[in-house]
Amino acid sequence: MAEPGRQLLLSRVDESDQALLARISGLSEDEARGGSGLPGWTRAHLLTHVARNAETLADAFEAARRGEVLTMYGGNVGVRNADIESGADRPAAELIDDVQRSSSRLRQSLRALAEPDWSRRVRHLNGSLLGIEDVVVMRWQEVEIHHVDLDLGYGPELWSPEFVELNLARQLQRLPERAPGVSPPELPDHEVLGWLYGRGRAGLPELPPWP
Repeated sequence: MAEPGRQLLLSRVDESDQALLARISGLSEDEARGGSGLPGWTRAHLLTHVARNAETLADAFEAARRGEVLTMYGGNVGVRNADIESGADRPAAELIDDVQRSSSRLRQSLRALAEPDWSRRVRHLNGSLLGIEDVVVMRWQEVEIHHVDLDLGYGPELWSPEFVELNLARQLQRLPERAPGVSPPELPDHEVLGWLYGRGRAGLPELPPWP
């Protein structure tokens, strides 16, 4: 598919945020401490990660408005991981509020970008420079994938056709370098994308962890 227009992309990210917030709105303490789809992480770890991701991207977009290039998480994966661990012990209501406030701040920082700002860059933890629109797509992925990882009844079959079509094409382009000689299984598109993200069902060809 053609790349979505900027305003459409922002709207889709907003919708994903709102869908995630609606699903966690009544999260109990037991559910928050329950296991997630990511080994070693509870749902509280996941929600803290989603919030800190929104926060570091908001920082990066605000820096872009000042003409600065910011590295996500201060360029320190250890700090990122420590923030997630320390934040995972909070009560469910605090976790929900954190996701709400951080995603709201991220939306505000995106809406505040002027036209010239969209040509600026953000530095990924791996050192690569990313365009603003690519970072927005990355955030869309983060929310949709971790919504699945929460294991609260949301699966790849609920991903929007736009999300699947755009990201399936992108991920398939990376497959030959990521896993030489591995071909995608003949499955519905949303299942193939789930497999590419490491969220596929058992019995499919193994892939290196999705970054």
